[in-house]
Amino acid sequence: MSDVSWIIRAMATTDSTKQHRKRTVLLFWSNLVGYFRIGLILSFLYFGPTNYLLACSCYVINDILDGVDGNVARLLNQCTAFGAIFDLMTDICSTALLHTFLVQFYPQHALFLQLCMFLDVTGHWIYAHGAAVERSTSHKTRKAANPILQFYYSHRSLLVLLTVGQELFLVAMYLWHFVKGPQMALVGIGILPMILYATAPLIVLKMLTNFCQLVEGATILAQHDARRINAENKTT
Repeated sequence: MSDVSWIIRAMATTDSTKQHRKRTVLLFWSNLVGYFRIGLILSFLYFGPTNYLLACSCYVINDILDGVDGNVARLLNQCTAFGAIFDLMTDICSTALLHTFLVQFYPQHALFLQLCMFLDVTGHWIYAHGAAVERSTSHKTRKAANPILQFYYSHRSLLVLLTVGQELFLVAMYLWHFVKGPQMALVGIGILPMILYATAPLIVLKMLTNFCQLVEGATILAQHDARRINAENKTT
């Protein structure tokens, strides 16, 4: 009887330790930054239709913190699978929600904006899932078969340029619905239109990389399924 009770106590201790570790991971500093970002996104949603200054501030701070949570995780040795997928989910959702406002504000450009959102969401998600199936450390560090995608991820400056360019384009488009912005006398054009013209090629290139992510991710998963099916057929 004493042996049985010892086993029960050991199992209870193990379960308690696992629960404690789970709670600890959820409260990592990098993940706390992510929770704060979720609050900023919800605030952006609430104020987006009316208070553009407050809404835009929330969105921009969220964007800035996107570059903080990963660095915090690496600095404190708190890199986790939950943190990686949580960060990706937050990034994709925040950009997609901004697109929903823009589709309402600019129905004449709805097709372009919806295509941009579709490629951003599906490309990131399926490529990240494919990397996970391959057991890669990260979808950003795996060697991509697609040369465009490999060049994109192996040159961090390009990745940052296209990501920031996309966000600047979308934020400027959002603000332009409410204000035209100050005019630049030397060139006879406003600051917001200038940002839009300057970043338009960048968002097109970003859409190209998203399309490459979609194709590469789908290929990874299809190859994985083919290997699994072949292995199952050999055993039958």
